[in-house]
Amino acid sequence: MGWTSYCTPPSDPKVELIRIIETSTQDGPTFEVVQTSKRGAIFYFAVKITPVGTDPSSYAPYTLDADGTYTIGAVAQTNRYRGEWGYKLTEETQGPVLSDAPISLIERLSDLPMFPDQDTGADWATKWRARCINNTKQRSSGKLSHGDVIEFHEELNFQREGVGESRKFLIIKEPTWNGRKRTIFKCMSTNTRCRIYGALKRPHTLHKGGAGHG
Repeated sequence: MGWTSYCTPPSDPKVELIRIIETSTQDGPTFEVVQTSKRGAIFYFAVKITPVGTDPSSYAPYTLDADGTYTIGAVAQTNRYRGEWGYKLTEETQGPVLSDAPISLIERLSDLPMFPDQDTGADWATKWRARCINNTKQRSSGKLSHGDVIEFHEELNFQREGVGESRKFLIIKEPTWNGRKRTIFKCMSTNTRCRIYGALKRPHTLHKGGAGHG
């Protein structure tokens, strides 16, 4: 779904998002948020769904849990602009780009096909879960260190010509005038040096110490 805006921001965005997710029709499935995680203005939800009937098409591509329910992942982006508050909800089968749900939340989600067809909801959900787990592990491994290599999963757009020819960048820690160190990213295909803000928030793989990418 697209963005929905409120003229009056809710007093508690998480409570409002849970209310929205758990709203159901009289004859439709029921929804229950069983876990929530927040990173900045982004919310991650594990949502337990009780389907109507036993027709597999009503809960595909998931496998029902022992209690007859299934649990999916969802992402809610939020923002504030000119006094208004907006949100955008995305289910995991839609392949959200934002992939920072904690492992504990991912572990609560119901099983998907082991070998899903490519470019299907099950495939996108499987890849989203894998990105979340990978990003969580990388955050726990610590900050960027001198000599590490970071490989972004998507091309970065730079105004400076030649910087974005490679997704791989060597991490260089340089001392500054006040004794602190700043982080420089050196493009491994062009040797161009640049700064990349919020690098660890972007989908990436971190090779500690270079890990063979020297």
